[in-house]
Amino acid sequence: MPWLTLFEEDFQMEEKKKIKSIMNDIIKGIKFALVFGLNIGFTIGIVKGISLAYSNGYLQESLYNLALGIIQPTLNSAILKSVILAIVPVLFITILVSIIRTYRESGLAFISSLIILLYIASFRRITPFNYLLFILILYGLLYPIGISAKLQEKFSFLNKLANGKLILAPIILILICNGFIYSYRLSRSKGPNIILISIDALRADHLSCYGYHRNTSPNIDRLASQGVLFKNAFSQATWTIPSHTSIFLSQYVWRHKVDNPDKRLGNSFTTLAEILKDRNYTTCAFIGGGYLSTRYGFNQGFEIYDDGSPRRRGYHEISSCINKLLSWLESVRNKKFFLFIHTYDVHAPYNPPSPYFDLYTKGRCEGEHLRTSRGIIPGKLDASKLTIEEIDYIIAVYDGGINYMDDQLGKIFEKLDQLDINDNTIIILTADHGEAFKEHGKLGHRGKPYIEEIHVPLIMKGPGIPRNRIYENFVQHIDIVPTILEILNIPQREEIQGRGILPLRNNCEIEEHFTTYSWGGSGAQGPVSLRTRQWTYIMNHNRPDELYDRINDPKEQNNIIKKRPLIAQELKEELKDFIALTSEAKPQVAEKVHIDEELKEQLKLLGYLH
Repeated sequence: MPWLTLFEEDFQMEEKKKIKSIMNDIIKGIKFALVFGLNIGFTIGIVKGISLAYSNGYLQESLYNLALGIIQPTLNSAILKSVILAIVPVLFITILVSIIRTYRESGLAFISSLIILLYIASFRRITPFNYLLFILILYGLLYPIGISAKLQEKFSFLNKLANGKLILAPIILILICNGFIYSYRLSRSKGPNIILISIDALRADHLSCYGYHRNTSPNIDRLASQGVLFKNAFSQATWTIPSHTSIFLSQYVWRHKVDNPDKRLGNSFTTLAEILKDRNYTTCAFIGGGYLSTRYGFNQGFEIYDDGSPRRRGYHEISSCINKLLSWLESVRNKKFFLFIHTYDVHAPYNPPSPYFDLYTKGRCEGEHLRTSRGIIPGKLDASKLTIEEIDYIIAVYDGGINYMDDQLGKIFEKLDQLDINDNTIIILTADHGEAFKEHGKLGHRGKPYIEEIHVPLIMKGPGIPRNRIYENFVQHIDIVPTILEILNIPQREEIQGRGILPLRNNCEIEEHFTTYSWGGSGAQGPVSLRTRQWTYIMNHNRPDELYDRINDPKEQNNIIKKRPLIAQELKEELKDFIALTSEAKPQVAEKVHIDEELKEQLKLLGYLH
């Protein structure tokens, strides 16, 4: 029938109009959601990024590159999440709204409520931004306004928003922000590579380049011939945690207060790794765990921090990670990097692999009975009962560990040559402390700051550093950071207490008469030493102080405090004044560390716990 055909045509045309109307609403809704998501995501990203940068102390410490490194991914992530969070529900809700609106305008009220509930549920599952709740509710209220023709007439801004006319504004703003951050960080992309090597418990006077009678360190000797050897370098502490803290912060122990195993670096500290990362250095560390594990905060500023357990097969940490380390060097050969290497290979228990264990024992058996399945453990020996021959045996095994470690370092130096980056790499080699072999009646370390526990090797080579030079004057661990900053032309930070030793770049001497200060033991009441070219003064708490004549008694064996009371009093006053002066600063907090069972086991294997 003609009238039936006409009715069908009218019905089809009406349905097409409805479908077209629904499609227009979908497009309009997506535009609205996209613009809304971009604007809200940008706002949230900037606010959260700045908040994170501030909470990490980067803005307060003027570490703007690190701050931008947090802000940029936070901003982009927030924008992406916000856009997805806006568009996905709209694809469903817009269709529903359009269908209901086609038959009943009042259906918008129901849909508005539904959209609020969906957004609340979505934000709880997808994003951690608690303050998004208010914005999501706001969007749920604005959406029906955005697609309502009547309400659009009253709100021209929302009309533009609904039609997507403002979409370019947030996109341009986002591109400008990312472009600025990229260009700012790119401007800091030049500079030499830096490798800092810390060999735990390595005595300077047991390296052949320091005059030792055994050829323990051919690769380290070669490194010294390519740069500067500091003959009189001293650590700030006699054990791992406070010493490495002083290295990375360039601060005395009584300043940073990370002075016992229950404390760690807090976020208020700014480490060398953070300073270099702020200058666009790729940062990585391979370390032996224990007191340098992530629990103690030394991972701050490192993108990769491999703190593999110091147990595995004995204590050969550097060999267990050497392949990963060499592969990492290949991956960054075209980048500017800072690499920190730390190893317990020389540290007790003394247990180098064969043939290094017997390399210097010459088949002697005087100390064979001291050996356990884990090697020689000085913490379980009564030093007072050991004979000279047994001490010599222990030292021979210790020296074998040095030779083993030196061979491993040789592989790293060879890799730098293969990659053709050796000439553009600054290498700094040191030890966190020395090791005692009964010079003052004990074995190991973590005792008073006697010469055998705080005299450490310090070797630097690389661009801007003279070759094949021995430097006689006194230097300290806290001088490492300011020297690196001077080489890189980075302004010195206010909290740094060391001094740059760059005059040696121009082949001239720095301060001739310099005093070094070291701390021993554990806790705030540990003994403190003042050391000049002639004198060593040790201030003990609850025990008599000590004075040694370094010129006539370089091994600090004869306490002459009763013979030279005036000198002792003068040095004591100088030491007290210096501690008071260098303790004054903006408060920094050494945080409490949680020692779990895994860490306890590591520390037991290293001889720190029993």
